[in-house]
Amino acid sequence: MRKHSIFFKLNLLFLIALLTVGFFLSIIYRALERREDLNFVQSILMTLRSGGFPNLQARKDMKLLSDPKEIQRVTTRGEVLMLQKFPQFRVVIYDYRGNKYFLFVSGSGMFMIEKVKKISEIRALFLAVFFISAFSMAALYLSIIRSINPLRVLQKKIKKFREGDLEVSFDIGRQDEIGDVAIELDKAVKGLKKITAARQLFLRNIAHELKTPITKGKLAVELLEDERKKEILSGVFNRLETLVGELLTAESIAVGDVKLRKMEIPLKELIEKSLNLLLQDKEGIEIQVPEDVAVNVDPDMFSVALKNLIDNGLKFSEDGKVRVYYTKGRLEIANRGEKVSIPEEYMFEPFSKEVSERNRSGLGLGLYIVRYILDTHGVSVSYRYEKGENIFTLDLTKVLVQPNL
Repeated sequence: MRKHSIFFKLNLLFLIALLTVGFFLSIIYRALERREDLNFVQSILMTLRSGGFPNLQARKDMKLLSDPKEIQRVTTRGEVLMLQKFPQFRVVIYDYRGNKYFLFVSGSGMFMIEKVKKISEIRALFLAVFFISAFSMAALYLSIIRSINPLRVLQKKIKKFREGDLEVSFDIGRQDEIGDVAIELDKAVKGLKKITAARQLFLRNIAHELKTPITKGKLAVELLEDERKKEILSGVFNRLETLVGELLTAESIAVGDVKLRKMEIPLKELIEKSLNLLLQDKEGIEIQVPEDVAVNVDPDMFSVALKNLIDNGLKFSEDGKVRVYYTKGRLEIANRGEKVSIPEEYMFEPFSKEVSERNRSGLGLGLYIVRYILDTHGVSVSYRYEKGENIFTLDLTKVLVQPNL
């Protein structure tokens, strides 16, 4: 349980309250017990004054000890609870094996009395107050816990919603303040669902409208005789087609509309598949991957992630080269160049891109798509700058068919 949690603070509050009440009740109990013992001593002294030892022996609430050895055991082994001076007597009260003993000492001698155990009215009242207080606090604690427990239910529902379940309902059937919050959340989710559906329809329509002229443009480019113009325009239309594809992929990710179709595939073949998606020269790409390493992934999706990382490496490489190599369950993609200026915590966010001459094109969705695809496969990705190289590391241990470490 987290120390900043409401449940933790509530438990701590009730624990402190319980300890405080117990502490004060123990003080009150000891004071009452002391008063009861003093009253008992006063009653013994009054009995002695009125009738002496015969009347004392006739009392039912005490027993006069006559065995010196027993008296010695009590005085040597018992715990002294109180020492009080009275006229003619000095009284020492002992606790021995759960019984109370009263030693009366005077100038002419001494005697000891064992008090007969019984539940006094004061003790009975105290026990009643203690149990009523404890029961009331426990009932109040359980009532409050039951009142705020729906917060945990809401937390689980919010987590499901964050993970992409847009069909989750926040209605928890409560009529209190937490129920009001749940109702407002439910209304907000329904509103977001409408907005998301409208946005998805809009983007798909836009993509459809863009694909048609792009396709026509690519066909028209093939009819050009000027090879230079043909190459330039072909690159423009290919780039536009890639941007539209990235936009649709990002939208599918945002609404959780991506389904994996996993299969076993050699890692080297998967990398070759990703290279086929690149729209530029592959001569500067160096691959060092064993032939016997295979992974269980969605080839189409995973190759897009690799393509984006390799494309990113080529884009920021000073010498136009990228190294793709496998070692100990990890795939690393490295390029020589300056360190990326975007902080790592923002590097994989959507629309994050470095504004420079080497990165003029693109929407800043490449690494965002990479992170999502890898996350859905259980593959972690990290970035580091080492010895003049930008290095992205993929931990493949969870997707390896036969770990080749």
